[in-house]
Amino acid sequence: MTNQPEKFDRRGFIKKSSHLALGTGGLFTSSSLIASGAAHGQDSPFFIGPVEGFTPQIGTLVSILNYMTLVVTGSINNMSTEDLDYLVEPGANTIGGLISHAIATEKWCQVRTFGWDRSEIMNSTDRQAEDLGDDARSNIKGNDFKFYQNEFKKVRENTLSELAKRDDNWLMEVDENHYWGAPVNNYCQWFHVIEHEAQHVGQIMILRKKLPSAKKND
Repeated sequence: MTNQPEKFDRRGFIKKSSHLALGTGGLFTSSSLIASGAAHGQDSPFFIGPVEGFTPQIGTLVSILNYMTLVVTGSINNMSTEDLDYLVEPGANTIGGLISHAIATEKWCQVRTFGWDRSEIMNSTDRQAEDLGDDARSNIKGNDFKFYQNEFKKVRENTLSELAKRDDNWLMEVDENHYWGAPVNNYCQWFHVIEHEAQHVGQIMILRKKLPSAKKND
């Protein structure tokens, strides 16, 4: 007779694994992971799937957005303003600029999919961050990490509030005249927000290794 497997303690597993996998130097702490996941009816942000308060497909999208909120905000946690504003080479982007760009991209997706007025939700900083040109390099500076984290969270909260008003049929609606040059549904547009953020977090982690402060600690 084979031994029956021990009952799986999901909460306990998440607490232990998050400590082991992330450690104190990870993108975010295990306590913040648990708390954020619980806020949406799940005991872990590592749960990808339907979320209470949303239709099934939108809920699955929301669970990924929740995870990315932690990844993006955690990527700059406790960084100095000097590091956030540091330009590693001419023509590059600062870490603060990249976070602002992620915020502007999400606002643009809100405009595209929720039918919002671009001029009402995107200010001059958003428009500079959207382009990531010389204006962004010159003007997006002087903010601490909490500023960027709070701005990102505010935009994400607006997204979740609007998604809660919509259903899976809306998620599959197609924009026939998208600026990408081909029809695209709302699901794909919000997937783009997610993969776009993931790309820039990768850039941020590379830039962090090139900061003068990082070199001092080598």
